[in-house]
Amino acid sequence: MFNLKQSLVALIAVLSVSAVDVHADSFVITNVQGTAYITTSWRGGPPTISFGPMLSLAGPGLSLANDLSGYGDPGNVEARDTCIIIPCTPGQVVGTNSTFSGLIASPLPSYASATVNGVSYPRVEFTGWLKFVSSPIVLPNFGSSPPVVTIPFTFSGELRGDAQQPDVVNPIFTATLSGQGVARFRFEDITYGTESPRYRLWSIRYEFGIIPILIDIKPTTFPNRINPNNNGKLPVAILTTPSFDATAVDPATVLFGATPIEVSPVHYALEDVDGDGDIDMVLHFVTRDTGITCGKTSASLTGAIFSGHRIEGSDSIVTVGCN
Repeated sequence: MFNLKQSLVALIAVLSVSAVDVHADSFVITNVQGTAYITTSWRGGPPTISFGPMLSLAGPGLSLANDLSGYGDPGNVEARDTCIIIPCTPGQVVGTNSTFSGLIASPLPSYASATVNGVSYPRVEFTGWLKFVSSPIVLPNFGSSPPVVTIPFTFSGELRGDAQQPDVVNPIFTATLSGQGVARFRFEDITYGTESPRYRLWSIRYEFGIIPILIDIKPTTFPNRINPNNNGKLPVAILTTPSFDATAVDPATVLFGATPIEVSPVHYALEDVDGDGDIDMVLHFVTRDTGITCGKTSASLTGAIFSGHRIEGSDSIVTVGCN
């Protein structure tokens, strides 16, 4: 009888451990989707007010969100901490990294929630750390332009979720996360009168995913007429814009064509193809190999910049010589 009791106790212990393992779902998500938003101050409020991140992150089996920022670690936000107490000026080099640790979001009043393998938890506490890394920026003189700087970022983090409800074994998840995308740093022009331009960081929006780029098939011509039977080469330009530097593209990663058939370039060069004073990248592809056939109305270019961030752009085409 004693041995039977010991066996039952051991069995209950095993089942208890198994229950914890089942509830504490573990995720490794290397391509996080969604957004993260960081604000610095309420309009009219003290310049030192700062808040934790507002998140909407998703990956296979897991989605996380908190509907209000401010109820978590305010973090170390380089651009905020540089430009919010002492306003920044044109030409100033501003660091752009952001890190958070400890309490990332609380269930109340930030309404943090999670869906774990299809099960929804309406009130969850997120703890762990988040890290957003991007290159420093040289603050421009925005003038009459929108005071926004757009740059690529990489992301990594580890989170634990604890549901604030009865009959739940916590943690409900642990997650190791990574991803990349485009960060939009929005500044506020606080220049007064005739003084020199002064800016204060207002917010950062991290948009996870592929970096959208502007391409121009057959530069300087429109519409882009293409004969699919042509034996020659087709030029495609990746254009430099205020938010993207075409010279950062790794040409060895570039593919172009009409999905799903895409081809690598046979030649590329750096030049100003649109006459706006900056350097673009022009790549040449064998027309017959691009998968462009009669009736196609667009073609796409994919690739990556040297830092590894993925890029994608498309342009319209008109096929000719198809009779």
